[in-house]
Amino acid sequence: MQLMLLGASISSPSLSPQLLHKLISGRDPLPPGVLIYHPEVLNALETLSVITDGETYKEFNGLYVRPLPKISPELWVNHTNTLLLAEGTGVLYPGIQAIAELAQLKFIDFTFPRRSLFKFNEFLKDTHQSSYFSSILQRRKLNADTQLISVSTATMSAQWMQSFDPKNSGLRVFHSQVDEHGGSRTVAIDSMVLTGNFLYDDFKGLQLLHLPLKNNLTFLILLSPQISDKKSYKIPNQYNPLELLKKGYLETVDVQIPKLEFEYRTELVPTALNGMGIRRVHEKDADFSRLTLNKIKLSSMVHATSIRLDEFGINEEPFEIRTLAFSKVLRSNQLFIADRPFFFSIVTENQVLFTGEFLGP
Repeated sequence: MQLMLLGASISSPSLSPQLLHKLISGRDPLPPGVLIYHPEVLNALETLSVITDGETYKEFNGLYVRPLPKISPELWVNHTNTLLLAEGTGVLYPGIQAIAELAQLKFIDFTFPRRSLFKFNEFLKDTHQSSYFSSILQRRKLNADTQLISVSTATMSAQWMQSFDPKNSGLRVFHSQVDEHGGSRTVAIDSMVLTGNFLYDDFKGLQLLHLPLKNNLTFLILLSPQISDKKSYKIPNQYNPLELLKKGYLETVDVQIPKLEFEYRTELVPTALNGMGIRRVHEKDADFSRLTLNKIKLSSMVHATSIRLDEFGINEEPFEIRTLAFSKVLRSNQLFIADRPFFFSIVTENQVLFTGEFLGP
């Protein structure tokens, strides 16, 4: 299958993590950045594939490896995958059975959605225990022509193996990406510092750092190359995080990274899906005959995530930190100063969970 990636033709038997990231994030993401939970995006795609038939179904062939890998229950990941159908749409029992372990199926009056929409948004808010998820779906985006919506969401919690000391945190310089027109501006951003033994590497003008999390997770940071003349930063999102995981040498590193707290919400119809070669699902000739005899198409496909990264980890509550003693300044120490936009990923030994980009506040 030929996949079209931002104007380039790519032949691939699967949707690689870096390809998926690029297609969803687009050419010019805006600050604060991007955050994609890969397992739930793939789960949402698989849900659509099992309820389609004919030429529509064929577009999903070869995109990703089946069966989809399971997420370990030891990981604190909250995730949802929901199909929203227009109220009154008749559904077939085999179709409901086919998606039973993939997604929840809910019905909404898209013409007058106020009450059911509020309940759905509150359900997401409660699931993720986050105010960011209070309005994933907005009433102004719905109308009488809306037929089918896919909504996938995710948050997670994880503690650092070696926590940052809040006493050392404070405002530090960050060279923020401005907008899609390029350029940068200097801002002060709350940042954390730490000295420790970490896997580190530098190649092609990039710096890579592995920050270990509990439960065999790793937070990978890949810094953008330095720029001059206030040009736009080029985010190094072309690498497979699992390949980055293999790179690095154990070094004593002086680390400075910004605290992160943002929500990311994106629409995959039509641009991202078209880039994957999936077009029929959102066009008038879509075939969802495994789910319903009604003639419907995918009106919207929303992916929403949020993250809070601080001294304690990812979306973690504060606790008492025991710091390890390292020399604060040694000439032999590597410096990893994340004072400019960067690509990041949260991975297990063999699976990409999140990929993201931080462009600045």
